[in-house]
Amino acid sequence: MSYRIPLAVCTYGEEEYAAADAVLRSGRVKMGERVREFEELVARDYGVADAVMVSSGSMADLLAYAAMMQPRGNRTVKPGDEIIVPAVTWATQVWPVAQLGAVPVLIDVDATTLGMDPEMLGPALTPRSKAVSVAHLLGNPAAVLPIAAFCDRWGLDLIEDCCEALDAKVNGQPCGTFGRFGTFSFHFSHHISTVEGGMILCRDRLDASILRSLRSHGLTRNMDRDQREAAEQLHPDVDSRFLFLTAGWNAQPTEMAAALGLVQWGKRLEWRERRRAIAARWESVTEDSVSFLRFHFADEANPFAFPLILPRDARMTKRELMASLEGAGIETRPIVAGNLGLQPAMHDVPHRFGRSLAGTDTLHERGCYIGIHPLMEEADVEYVADTLERMR
Repeated sequence: MSYRIPLAVCTYGEEEYAAADAVLRSGRVKMGERVREFEELVARDYGVADAVMVSSGSMADLLAYAAMMQPRGNRTVKPGDEIIVPAVTWATQVWPVAQLGAVPVLIDVDATTLGMDPEMLGPALTPRSKAVSVAHLLGNPAAVLPIAAFCDRWGLDLIEDCCEALDAKVNGQPCGTFGRFGTFSFHFSHHISTVEGGMILCRDRLDASILRSLRSHGLTRNMDRDQREAAEQLHPDVDSRFLFLTAGWNAQPTEMAAALGLVQWGKRLEWRERRRAIAARWESVTEDSVSFLRFHFADEANPFAFPLILPRDARMTKRELMASLEGAGIETRPIVAGNLGLQPAMHDVPHRFGRSLAGTDTLHERGCYIGIHPLMEEADVEYVADTLERMR
Protein backbone atom coordinates (compact mmCIF):
# COMPACT_ATOMS: atom_id res chain seq x y z
CA MET A 1 0.00 0.00 0.00
CA SER A 2 1.20 3.49 -0.82
CA TYR A 3 0.69 5.76 2.18
CA ARG A 4 0.17 9.50 2.05
CA ILE A 5 1.70 9.64 5.54
CA PRO A 6 4.34 6.87 5.81
CA LEU A 7 6.20 6.14 9.01
CA ALA A 8 9.43 7.42 7.46
CA VAL A 9 10.87 8.68 4.19
CA CYS A 10 14.33 8.75 2.69
CA THR A 11 16.13 11.86 3.91
CA TYR A 12 19.15 11.59 1.61
CA GLY A 13 20.05 14.47 -0.69
CA GLU A 14 22.98 15.46 -2.86
CA GLU A 15 25.36 15.71 0.11
CA GLU A 16 24.70 12.11 1.12
CA TYR A 17 24.99 10.86 -2.45
CA ALA A 18 28.32 12.66 -2.89
CA ALA A 19 29.65 11.29 0.41
CA ALA A 20 28.67 7.74 -0.54
CA ASP A 21 30.20 8.13 -3.99
CA ALA A 22 33.45 9.37 -2.49
CA VAL A 23 33.69 6.25 -0.34
CA LEU A 24 33.13 3.92 -3.28
CA ARG A 25 35.68 5.75 -5.42
CA SER A 26 38.26 5.72 -2.63
CA GLY A 27 38.39 1.91 -2.62
CA ARG A 28 38.35 1.92 1.22
CA VAL A 29 34.85 0.73 2.05
CA LYS A 30 35.40 -1.29 5.25
CA MET A 31 35.69 0.26 8.69
CA GLY A 32 38.37 2.93 8.68
CA GLU A 33 39.06 6.66 9.02
CA ARG A 34 35.50 7.86 8.45
CA VAL A 35 34.19 5.55 11.17
CA ARG A 36 36.71 6.92 13.64
CA GLU A 37 35.91 10.50 12.60
CA PHE A 38 32.22 9.90 13.19
CA GLU A 39 32.91 8.31 16.58
CA GLU A 40 35.04 11.28 17.66
CA LEU A 41 32.40 13.76 16.50
CA VAL A 42 29.62 12.04 18.45
CA ALA A 43 31.76 11.65 21.58
CA ARG A 44 32.72 15.33 21.47
CA ASP A 45 29.18 16.61 20.93
CA TYR A 46 27.80 14.38 23.70
CA GLY A 47 30.64 15.09 26.10
CA VAL A 48 31.58 11.46 26.79
CA ALA A 49 34.92 9.69 27.01
CA ASP A 50 34.45 7.76 23.78
CA ALA A 51 31.91 6.45 21.29
CA VAL A 52 32.03 3.19 19.36
CA MET A 53 30.20 2.81 16.05
CA VAL A 54 28.68 -0.59 15.24
CA SER A 55 26.67 -2.15 12.46
CA SER A 56 23.21 -1.54 13.98
CA GLY A 57 21.37 -0.35 17.05
CA SER A 58 20.58 -3.99 17.78
CA MET A 59 24.28 -4.80 17.97
CA ALA A 60 24.81 -1.71 20.10
CA ASP A 61 22.50 -3.22 22.74
CA LEU A 62 24.06 -6.67 22.45
CA LEU A 63 27.65 -5.45 22.75
CA ALA A 64 26.84 -3.15 25.67
CA TYR A 65 25.46 -6.14 27.58
CA ALA A 66 28.41 -8.27 26.49
CA ALA A 67 30.87 -5.64 27.71
CA MET A 68 29.26 -5.83 31.16
CA MET A 69 30.04 -9.56 31.19
CA GLN A 70 33.77 -9.03 30.67
CA PRO A 71 35.75 -9.45 33.94
CA ARG A 72 35.81 -6.14 35.82
CA GLY A 73 35.58 -7.02 39.49
CA ASN A 74 32.21 -6.71 41.22
CA ARG A 75 30.71 -5.02 38.15
CA THR A 76 30.86 -8.19 36.07
CA VAL A 77 27.49 -9.64 35.04
CA LYS A 78 27.54 -13.44 35.27
CA PRO A 79 25.17 -16.11 33.91
CA GLY A 80 22.05 -16.19 36.04
CA ASP A 81 22.37 -12.54 37.10
CA GLU A 82 19.40 -10.28 36.46
CA ILE A 83 19.03 -7.17 34.33
CA ILE A 84 15.88 -5.09 34.83
CA VAL A 85 14.26 -4.00 31.55
CA PRO A 86 10.98 -2.29 30.56
CA ALA A 87 8.14 -4.60 29.53
CA VAL A 88 7.39 -2.34 26.56
CA THR A 89 10.44 -1.95 24.36
CA TRP A 90 12.01 -3.40 21.25
CA ALA A 91 13.13 -7.02 21.40
CA THR A 92 16.82 -6.21 21.06
CA GLN A 93 16.81 -4.69 24.53
CA VAL A 94 15.64 -8.03 25.96
CA TRP A 95 16.78 -10.96 23.78
CA PRO A 96 20.54 -10.32 24.24
CA VAL A 97 20.16 -10.46 28.03
CA ALA A 98 18.95 -14.05 27.77
CA GLN A 99 21.26 -14.93 24.87
CA LEU A 100 24.23 -13.99 27.05
CA GLY A 101 22.98 -16.13 29.93
CA ALA A 102 21.50 -13.42 32.17
CA VAL A 103 17.83 -13.12 33.15
CA PRO A 104 15.66 -10.21 31.98
CA VAL A 105 13.25 -8.89 34.61
CA LEU A 106 10.39 -7.09 32.87
CA ILE A 107 8.84 -4.23 34.84
CA ASP A 108 5.98 -1.88 34.13
CA VAL A 109 6.05 1.36 32.16
CA ASP A 110 4.13 4.57 32.71
CA ALA A 111 1.47 4.81 30.01
CA THR A 112 1.56 8.63 30.18
CA THR A 113 5.29 8.83 29.32
CA LEU A 114 5.98 5.38 27.76
CA GLY A 115 9.02 5.09 30.03
CA MET A 116 10.02 2.62 32.73
CA ASP A 117 8.17 3.30 35.99
CA PRO A 118 10.86 3.98 38.64
CA GLU A 119 8.42 3.00 41.39
CA MET A 120 8.62 -0.57 40.10
CA LEU A 121 12.38 -0.86 40.48
CA GLY A 122 12.43 -1.53 44.23
CA PRO A 123 10.01 -4.49 44.14
CA ALA A 124 12.03 -6.00 41.24
CA LEU A 125 15.37 -5.82 43.05
CA THR A 126 17.05 -9.06 44.22
CA PRO A 127 20.60 -10.05 45.22
CA ARG A 128 21.07 -11.17 41.59
CA SER A 129 20.28 -7.71 40.15
CA LYS A 130 23.29 -6.25 38.35
CA ALA A 131 21.95 -3.63 35.95
CA VAL A 132 18.97 -1.60 34.76
CA SER A 133 18.36 -1.05 31.06
CA VAL A 134 15.99 1.84 30.35
CA ALA A 135 14.50 2.86 26.97
CA HIS A 136 13.48 6.35 25.88
CA LEU A 137 10.59 5.27 23.67
CA LEU A 138 9.40 7.27 20.65
CA GLY A 139 11.88 10.01 21.56
CA ASN A 140 10.26 10.84 24.91
CA PRO A 141 12.75 10.72 27.81
CA ALA A 142 12.05 8.19 30.54
CA ALA A 143 12.35 9.16 34.22
CA VAL A 144 16.10 8.67 34.02
CA LEU A 145 17.06 10.84 37.01
CA PRO A 146 15.32 8.72 39.69
CA ILE A 147 16.34 5.58 37.82
CA ALA A 148 19.99 6.66 37.81
CA ALA A 149 19.75 7.53 41.50
CA PHE A 150 18.32 4.06 42.22
CA CYS A 151 21.21 2.47 40.33
CA ASP A 152 23.77 4.52 42.24
CA ARG A 153 22.17 3.59 45.56
CA TRP A 154 22.25 -0.15 44.86
CA GLY A 155 25.48 -0.33 42.87
CA LEU A 156 23.81 -1.25 39.57
CA ASP A 157 25.00 -0.38 36.09
CA LEU A 158 22.67 1.71 33.95
CA ILE A 159 22.26 1.30 30.21
CA GLU A 160 20.16 3.74 28.20
CA ASP A 161 18.59 2.54 24.96
CA CYS A 162 18.27 5.77 22.96
CA CYS A 163 17.62 4.15 19.59
CA GLU A 164 14.45 6.26 19.22
CA ALA A 165 15.72 9.26 21.18
CA LEU A 166 18.70 10.88 19.49
CA ASP A 167 19.24 14.35 21.02
CA ALA A 168 16.44 14.04 23.55
CA LYS A 169 17.50 15.58 26.86
CA VAL A 170 16.64 15.71 30.55
CA ASN A 171 17.46 18.98 32.32
CA GLY A 172 19.74 19.89 29.43
CA GLN A 173 21.74 16.64 29.62
CA PRO A 174 21.53 14.34 26.59
CA CYS A 175 19.85 10.98 27.00
CA GLY A 176 22.51 8.31 26.70
CA THR A 177 24.95 10.06 29.04
CA PHE A 178 23.39 9.20 32.41
CA GLY A 179 24.61 5.60 32.59
CA ARG A 180 27.60 3.40 31.85
CA PHE A 181 26.47 2.98 28.23
CA GLY A 182 24.09 4.77 25.90
CA THR A 183 23.04 2.94 22.73
CA PHE A 184 21.78 4.53 19.52
CA SER A 185 20.40 3.35 16.20
CA PHE A 186 20.82 4.99 12.80
CA HIS A 187 18.33 2.69 11.08
CA PHE A 188 16.56 4.02 7.97
CA SER A 189 13.48 5.14 9.93
CA HIS A 190 15.28 6.80 12.87
CA HIS A 191 16.32 10.39 13.51
CA ILE A 192 19.36 10.15 11.27
CA SER A 193 20.06 7.29 8.90
CA THR A 194 23.19 5.44 7.89
CA VAL A 195 20.83 2.80 6.37
CA GLU A 196 21.88 0.48 9.21
CA GLY A 197 24.24 1.49 11.96
CA GLY A 198 24.50 2.25 15.63
CA MET A 199 26.65 3.91 18.28
CA ILE A 200 27.55 3.17 21.90
CA LEU A 201 28.49 6.05 24.21
CA CYS A 202 30.99 5.16 26.95
CA ARG A 203 31.92 6.84 30.19
CA ASP A 204 35.42 5.37 30.23
CA ARG A 205 37.88 4.44 27.54
CA LEU A 206 38.49 0.91 28.83
CA ASP A 207 34.87 0.04 28.10
CA ALA A 208 35.28 1.51 24.63
CA SER A 209 38.41 -0.56 24.05
CA ILE A 210 36.56 -3.72 25.11
CA LEU A 211 33.70 -2.85 22.77
CA ARG A 212 36.09 -2.41 19.85
CA SER A 213 37.34 -5.92 20.45
CA LEU A 214 33.85 -7.36 20.78
CA ARG A 215 32.66 -5.75 17.54
CA SER A 216 35.57 -7.32 15.62
CA HIS A 217 35.28 -11.01 16.53
CA GLY A 218 37.12 -10.48 19.82
CA LEU A 219 40.37 -9.46 18.12
CA THR A 220 42.80 -7.13 19.86
CA ARG A 221 43.79 -5.15 16.76
CA ASN A 222 41.34 -2.25 17.31
CA MET A 223 41.78 -1.97 21.07
CA ASP A 224 43.63 0.92 22.69
CA ARG A 225 47.39 0.49 22.44
CA ASP A 226 47.94 -0.25 26.13
CA GLN A 227 45.36 -3.05 26.25
CA ARG A 228 46.50 -4.44 22.90
CA GLU A 229 50.18 -4.53 23.84
CA ALA A 230 49.47 -6.04 27.25
CA ALA A 231 47.50 -8.86 25.60
CA GLU A 232 50.23 -9.45 23.04
CA GLN A 233 52.87 -9.74 25.76
CA LEU A 234 50.78 -12.31 27.60
CA HIS A 235 50.37 -14.42 24.45
CA PRO A 236 53.64 -14.20 22.46
CA ASP A 237 52.95 -17.59 20.86
CA VAL A 238 49.94 -16.19 18.92
CA ASP A 239 50.31 -13.98 15.86
CA SER A 240 49.22 -10.55 17.12
CA ARG A 241 47.38 -9.86 13.88
CA PHE A 242 44.93 -12.63 14.76
CA LEU A 243 44.89 -12.54 18.55
CA PHE A 244 41.42 -13.21 19.96
CA LEU A 245 41.11 -11.92 23.51
CA THR A 246 37.43 -12.77 23.93
CA ALA A 247 34.56 -14.33 21.99
CA GLY A 248 33.06 -11.53 19.92
CA TRP A 249 30.94 -10.81 16.86
CA ASN A 250 31.28 -9.14 13.50
CA ALA A 251 29.50 -5.87 14.23
CA GLN A 252 31.83 -3.65 12.24
CA PRO A 253 30.25 -0.65 10.50
CA THR A 254 31.19 0.37 6.98
CA GLU A 255 32.86 3.53 5.76
CA MET A 256 29.74 4.16 3.70
CA ALA A 257 27.58 4.20 6.83
CA ALA A 258 29.97 6.56 8.59
CA ALA A 259 30.07 8.90 5.59
CA LEU A 260 26.27 9.14 5.60
CA GLY A 261 26.31 9.67 9.37
CA LEU A 262 28.80 12.52 9.13
CA VAL A 263 26.51 14.36 6.73
CA GLN A 264 23.27 13.66 8.57
CA TRP A 265 24.75 14.56 11.96
CA GLY A 266 24.93 18.17 10.83
CA LYS A 267 21.24 18.20 9.91
CA ARG A 268 19.83 16.54 12.99
CA LEU A 269 19.16 19.58 15.20
CA GLU A 270 17.13 21.33 12.50
CA TRP A 271 15.19 18.11 11.98
CA ARG A 272 14.60 17.84 15.73
CA GLU A 273 12.86 21.21 15.77
CA ARG A 274 10.68 20.20 12.84
CA ARG A 275 9.68 16.98 14.61
CA ARG A 276 8.82 18.95 17.74
CA ALA A 277 6.65 21.35 15.78
CA ILE A 278 4.72 18.51 14.14
CA ALA A 279 4.16 16.75 17.46
CA ALA A 280 2.98 19.98 19.08
CA ARG A 281 0.42 20.50 16.31
CA TRP A 282 -1.03 17.02 16.75
CA GLU A 283 -1.00 17.36 20.52
CA SER A 284 -3.16 20.46 20.16
CA VAL A 285 -5.82 18.30 18.54
CA THR A 286 -5.68 15.27 20.82
CA GLU A 287 -5.00 16.77 24.26
CA ASP A 288 -8.67 17.61 24.99
CA SER A 289 -10.17 14.79 22.97
CA VAL A 290 -12.40 12.25 24.70
CA SER A 291 -11.24 9.69 22.12
CA PHE A 292 -7.62 9.58 23.31
CA LEU A 293 -5.74 9.56 26.58
CA ARG A 294 -3.75 12.74 26.91
CA PHE A 295 -0.10 12.39 25.93
CA HIS A 296 2.41 15.23 25.99
CA PHE A 297 6.03 15.01 24.87
CA ALA A 298 8.50 16.39 27.38
CA ASP A 299 9.95 19.82 26.57
CA GLU A 300 13.33 18.33 25.63
CA ALA A 301 11.99 15.30 23.75
CA ASN A 302 12.84 14.52 20.15
CA PRO A 303 9.64 12.89 18.84
CA PHE A 304 10.30 9.82 16.74
CA ALA A 305 6.61 9.00 16.31
CA PHE A 306 3.26 10.14 17.71
CA PRO A 307 1.41 7.82 20.11
CA LEU A 308 -2.35 7.46 20.19
CA ILE A 309 -3.72 5.73 23.29
CA LEU A 310 -7.39 4.92 23.70
CA PRO A 311 -9.17 5.29 27.04
CA ARG A 312 -10.66 2.24 28.72
CA ASP A 313 -14.19 3.23 27.65
CA ALA A 314 -13.21 4.08 24.06
CA ARG A 315 -15.81 3.94 21.33
CA MET A 316 -13.45 1.92 19.14
CA THR A 317 -10.86 -0.79 19.57
CA LYS A 318 -7.16 -0.38 18.79
CA ARG A 319 -7.62 -2.56 15.75
CA GLU A 320 -10.46 -0.33 14.53
CA LEU A 321 -8.41 2.81 15.18
CA MET A 322 -5.46 1.51 13.20
CA ALA A 323 -7.72 0.34 10.37
CA SER A 324 -9.34 3.78 10.20
CA LEU A 325 -5.99 5.54 10.05
CA GLU A 326 -4.60 3.11 7.49
CA GLY A 327 -7.74 3.60 5.41
CA ALA A 328 -7.00 7.31 5.42
CA GLY A 329 -3.49 6.63 4.12
CA ILE A 330 -1.73 7.10 7.47
CA GLU A 331 0.65 4.26 8.29
CA THR A 332 0.50 2.85 11.84
CA ARG A 333 2.31 0.52 14.20
CA PRO A 334 1.60 -0.80 17.69
CA ILE A 335 3.64 0.93 20.38
CA VAL A 336 6.89 -0.91 19.72
CA ALA A 337 6.23 -4.62 20.47
CA GLY A 338 3.57 -4.03 23.11
CA ASN A 339 3.87 -6.27 26.16
CA LEU A 340 6.94 -8.35 25.36
CA GLY A 341 5.86 -10.89 27.94
CA LEU A 342 3.05 -11.93 25.60
CA GLN A 343 5.37 -12.66 22.68
CA PRO A 344 5.65 -16.41 21.93
CA ALA A 345 9.45 -16.18 21.93
CA MET A 346 9.31 -15.49 25.67
CA HIS A 347 8.35 -19.13 26.23
CA ASP A 348 11.97 -20.00 25.42
CA VAL A 349 13.51 -17.12 27.38
CA PRO A 350 14.16 -17.51 31.12
CA HIS A 351 12.68 -14.37 32.64
CA ARG A 352 10.50 -13.01 35.37
CA PHE A 353 8.11 -10.10 35.79
CA GLY A 354 8.01 -7.26 38.25
CA ARG A 355 4.89 -6.38 40.19
CA SER A 356 1.97 -4.89 38.23
CA LEU A 357 1.99 -4.43 34.45
CA ALA A 358 -0.98 -2.07 34.32
CA GLY A 359 0.70 0.62 32.20
CA THR A 360 2.18 -2.04 29.94
CA ASP A 361 -1.24 -3.58 29.36
CA THR A 362 -2.73 -0.18 28.57
CA LEU A 363 -0.20 0.40 25.80
CA HIS A 364 -0.47 -3.17 24.54
CA GLU A 365 -4.26 -3.23 24.39
CA ARG A 366 -5.05 0.36 23.44
CA GLY A 367 -1.96 2.05 22.00
CA CYS A 368 -0.51 2.61 18.54
CA TYR A 369 1.57 5.27 16.82
CA ILE A 370 1.85 7.18 13.57
CA GLY A 371 5.06 8.45 12.02
CA ILE A 372 6.73 11.84 12.25
CA HIS A 373 9.46 12.71 9.79
CA PRO A 374 11.21 16.05 9.25
CA LEU A 375 10.42 16.34 5.53
CA MET A 376 6.66 16.24 6.11
CA GLU A 377 4.94 19.08 4.24
CA GLU A 378 2.62 21.40 6.11
CA ALA A 379 -0.36 20.17 4.10
CA ASP A 380 0.30 16.63 5.30
CA VAL A 381 0.68 17.78 8.92
CA GLU A 382 -2.72 19.42 8.66
CA TYR A 383 -4.21 16.39 6.92
CA VAL A 384 -3.28 14.24 9.92
CA ALA A 385 -4.57 16.91 12.31
CA ASP A 386 -7.89 17.02 10.47
CA THR A 387 -8.14 13.22 10.48
CA LEU A 388 -7.54 13.12 14.25
CA GLU A 389 -9.98 16.01 14.74
CA ARG A 390 -12.74 13.96 13.11
CA MET A 391 -12.06 11.18 15.63
CA ARG A 392 -12.60 13.45 18.63
